[in-house]
Amino acid sequence: MLEQANPVGDAPPGIKQAEIEELLSKITEIESYLELFARERSHSLSQSHRRVRAITQEGQIQVKPQLPMDILGVYILQAGKIRNS
Repeated sequence: MLEQANPVGDAPPGIKQAEIEELLSKITEIESYLELFARERSHSLSQSHRRVRAITQEGQIQVKPQLPMDILGVYILQAGKIRNS
């Protein structure tokens, strides 16, 4: 569904700031999900490296998540209506 979405506008700066502050204040509530995601991704990457190393017969590698995760960006996507100009 997200691939089919088209931007139709932008929220005023004050509203964007308030929504981002609210989201960031609640980041601790999803920390366990973020850690689980990081562990799953590190396991997947480790398995991928093992397959390549088995084919190339090179040394071993250890992949582990660096926790807590760094949050590099936040997106808040909201449904909107196309306005007629």
